[in-house]
Amino acid sequence: MLIQSAQSMTFSASEDEKTVVLKSSMPYSGIRITFQHVAASGVLNDTTGGTLSRVSSLTLDQPKHGSRSARINVAGDTVYTLPFMAQLAAGSSTEAASATNATLAAAEDETAGMPAFIDLPCYQSPNDPDVRITIKASAETGDSLIVNFAFLDRAFKNVYFRTYDVNSTTSHQQFFPSEGRLRGLVIASHASNVIDARNREVTQISLNGEQRTTFTEPNVLGPNYDQAVFGGSKDAASKLDVYALLENFPALSSGVSHYIQVDRSAASEMYIVGVMSDA
Repeated sequence: MLIQSAQSMTFSASEDEKTVVLKSSMPYSGIRITFQHVAASGVLNDTTGGTLSRVSSLTLDQPKHGSRSARINVAGDTVYTLPFMAQLAAGSSTEAASATNATLAAAEDETAGMPAFIDLPCYQSPNDPDVRITIKASAETGDSLIVNFAFLDRAFKNVYFRTYDVNSTTSHQQFFPSEGRLRGLVIASHASNVIDARNREVTQISLNGEQRTTFTEPNVLGPNYDQAVFGGSKDAASKLDVYALLENFPALSSGVSHYIQVDRSAASEMYIVGVMSDA
């Protein structure tokens, strides 16, 4: 069932930050956020640039989780990891394929006449404190960016995310917060928010420096994102420089800042997405 929230946001060409408080008398497991960039003529998404390029930051806050209340908190280039989150949180690969229509590979994700949408996990009961979503965004001159929200009750993984955009480098070690449990990882090389084509520039990926989670041929990790998200479809991420530690992820201890080490033969920017759960 899909229940539309009465709340919405409208952004003009002047960048603004707005917050909605989402209330529901029914339990739900996720929230759909739709973005409609409306030109002065009334046509949807007929201008240059992707929808995500208009969003400067987005925070989904669930106060019931205390210090972990910011379940999703992206700003700047990490906004472009939202499609990863929508797919990774879906209950199955079939649902992941329709969890967003934003393009995974490139920032230019608009299709004329179609609103963009992203489905995000958010388990709530009517007695929980209200969810707050804060978005900072703008539209092109003379246009409007309209954001709407709806409640979902289909299967989602009960997870949250910590995401990082790493400047161009040949070696990077990324620690994850210790207040939650790390449940999976995705690494994606990109340039100007466009995911790189698959190459052999990533030479090693290591989780916590342990032998059983150190991969000197990272391409063996390439199909893991496909299997978890796409189920092997023709548009799978196997063409992209995306690597995932998701299947048979080790049961890591909570309360510890675990890390991922990524080594490359050539410098590139990287998105690193940590899939987290409450300890």
